[in-house]
Amino acid sequence: MLGKSVREAVLAEVPRDLGFVGVEEPVEEQRERREQRKAETDTILQFHQHYFFTASRTPSAIPTISVRQTVPSGPSVLIATLVSSSSPTSSPSAVTELRLDDRTSSSNVLRLAAFYSTGAFTLFDLVLPTSSTAFSFTRLSPPLVSTHSPTPDPILLARLYSPLLVTVSAAFVLRFWRIGEGIEEAGPRLQSRESWWPVVLTLQSVVEAAETEDEWGTKAEATEGREERYKVTLAYSTPIFPSSWSVGVQEFLVSIPPSFPSTSKRSRPPRITLTSRHAIALPRTSPPRDSFPTRATDLVTSISHADPWIVTSRSDNTLDVYEVVSAPPPPPPSPTQIHLAVIPAAPLQVLHRRTLFGHTGAVESVAIEAGKCVSGGADGRVKVWELGGEGTGLTVLEEGEAVAGVGGKGGRIRRVWFDEEKIVSVVEGGEGERVRVLRFD
Repeated sequence: MLGKSVREAVLAEVPRDLGFVGVEEPVEEQRERREQRKAETDTILQFHQHYFFTASRTPSAIPTISVRQTVPSGPSVLIATLVSSSSPTSSPSAVTELRLDDRTSSSNVLRLAAFYSTGAFTLFDLVLPTSSTAFSFTRLSPPLVSTHSPTPDPILLARLYSPLLVTVSAAFVLRFWRIGEGIEEAGPRLQSRESWWPVVLTLQSVVEAAETEDEWGTKAEATEGREERYKVTLAYSTPIFPSSWSVGVQEFLVSIPPSFPSTSKRSRPPRITLTSRHAIALPRTSPPRDSFPTRATDLVTSISHADPWIVTSRSDNTLDVYEVVSAPPPPPPSPTQIHLAVIPAAPLQVLHRRTLFGHTGAVESVAIEAGKCVSGGADGRVKVWELGGEGTGLTVLEEGEAVAGVGGKGGRIRRVWFDEEKIVSVVEGGEGERVRVLRFD
């Protein structure tokens, strides 16, 4: 069991003004809109310490981002509203994704990327308030259109670790951007012929010490001014025909060359280089050949990744835990094997470790970080799980305590996030969506 319990209402709830629809909208239209959006939440959220950045997927003339501060007692306070431009758009648009810069996550100065249904995005530099200064922000750039297509292809997933921004659009186009004095596309544009949602995108910096192996086992010597390296991971659900679902993962090792000095005659920095590898896990069970995918109860509803774990939630009230492991490269074939069709072992493997039981309704969201997992679902309850333990990380997972009382307050848990101090969830109830904050004791 976890060493900490979980309790509610230590942090004040964000005001309940993040609904699906306006107050004046007829009940029937509200119901239809909820049915159309039952696979996603309307509320987009990022948080840093006690500051919350929220937006709505509901289109409006001027999409806004609300910045709120919560305190241990009393109501949360709206301290700012961010807009992408000072003039309204010709047609309604909406925010499709928010992402804080992971490089600035430990400082008082944050960078926030906001993405819109028009296919454009912009960056804000934020200065959090202190005892002597007020909250302030600047737009790093005007809205930048992310596609040259006449049809908008909005960005739905993004990760930012300056100077690298990685985005995935609705058409499943993966793009790499370099942030410097401006923003420019800095690598090849990749597109999958097929896309299987849900998908999670992660980005982490690869730190290499002198005379050591890099992330993928390549010898390299760290020197001043050498290129920066990042690992980008896409984890996604994928069908295993005829009637099963599994998990796939694709990793990219991204190398960013150093920027040229401002005195250089070159107008553009060199482009990034990519190396990739991928793997797909075997399905949980092997269905009979004459079976068909007639059941919708096994569908993957959400997915989360934090190296080396991938956790998926399912509509059959369960969660599945996978581990991503690197296999040693296969030995070269002997001369007698050259004429044979020998398939070498995959350098990357995704292994199913365990199925977790405990929810009494469809699990709709899962989040993992630093060996801990939080899940929430239609039963209105949040559960905390411990991934692995000391040593290898392959020990049996232990179920944490369900949050007492959460299920009795009405509503289903649509999304969950957490950090070391708190769990943040979007709860759908009779009044639309609201944000609930729980705190670890």
